[in-house]
Amino acid sequence: MDFLTGMAYWGILALVIVNAILVARMKVTIEDSDDDDSPDAQNRECTNPSKRMCP
Repeated sequence: MDFLTGMAYWGILALVIVNAILVARMKVTIEDSDDDDSPDAQNRECTNPSKRMCP
């Protein structure tokens, strides 16, 4: 394998490693859609009265 061909493989490997580090450091939070303040959420019928959003 010559130098230019090898550089493509090493570049892809470096991108994969950098991407894995970035993804590992990310903090992803998924909020419950019932707790949002959208008009659709406010008009929904309350099915569980123990939730804090229910009147």
